[in-house]
Amino acid sequence: MPTYNTSKFVAEAIESILSQTFKTFELIIVDDGSTDNTRNIIKYYAKQDSRIRVIEVAHSGMANATDIGVEAAKYLWLAFADSDDVAVPNRLEKQLKAAQRNPKLIGLGSYFYFTKSNGQPLSIKAWGPKTEEEFYSLRQQRYFHLVYQATLFLKKEVFIKEGGYRPIFQTAADVEFIARLCNHGTILVIPEPLVLYRLHAKNTSIQDCFNQWIVGKYLKACHQKQLAGHPELSYPEFLAKYSRKNWLNRLHCFMTSSSFYYQKAGVYFFEKQYLPVIFYMGLSMLSNPFYAPPRIWQQLLSPKARKWLQLTKGYRS
Repeated sequence: MPTYNTSKFVAEAIESILSQTFKTFELIIVDDGSTDNTRNIIKYYAKQDSRIRVIEVAHSGMANATDIGVEAAKYLWLAFADSDDVAVPNRLEKQLKAAQRNPKLIGLGSYFYFTKSNGQPLSIKAWGPKTEEEFYSLRQQRYFHLVYQATLFLKKEVFIKEGGYRPIFQTAADVEFIARLCNHGTILVIPEPLVLYRLHAKNTSIQDCFNQWIVGKYLKACHQKQLAGHPELSYPEFLAKYSRKNWLNRLHCFMTSSSFYYQKAGVYFFEKQYLPVIFYMGLSMLSNPFYAPPRIWQQLLSPKARKWLQLTKGYRS
């Protein structure tokens, strides 16, 4: 669990790990140079529970903090946890049992809940391959963000073999890393929400749409090079070729970013800031009028979504 200035949320994140039904774990918290009260909070919990190990580093970014935590880990499996999210009580138990049932898997993710900044559940994100056939089908369709990092359960040896995160990709380092992981074997998801993913203004997915878009374009370009048997471009070479200042790229980003605008509209809606809701939902519908309606049904209104959202009341009682 890397942390950086999340004093508002980190206590609940830690408690959700300490309350897991599976008990044999270590919780490695790497504080990335926090300047608020985060360090005091995690040190308090470390004194209460010997399973917590705290590592303090100078501020250098979440990618480096995660790599440091993984290097210190002593167990064979890694479970990634964001310091502003909450794990449901049986997350670790379910993922470990699923991994033991299928030894060929290198990792597992899960569906997850979107929540307000105060933790109130909003909707369900049901995404990711549930079978090997679906995994390889999505790969062939050039989907790279197959598992969300906040739900990732991974063999440590695969993380080490792949070399960890690459800070050059900034806010999309997790997307690029998971794309590389998929070259080592199959990663599936457990088709039920095991993490409460907190939406707030500082989420990287909310802050930097264009960087995530351009990294997605880079991954697709690398995939095409692989299929053609050609060497891949380095990321700096790719950026030089597809300059961020190119207005056509910006326009293309806008036309393919309906999901970003939809998510941002959702954040403002549940914070009752309705003018930004209208603005961002309008952008989502303008960029792709077919994106939002089915997702509102799938994530919020369908019988399965309503059932799962009802379950979260027990997690937060």
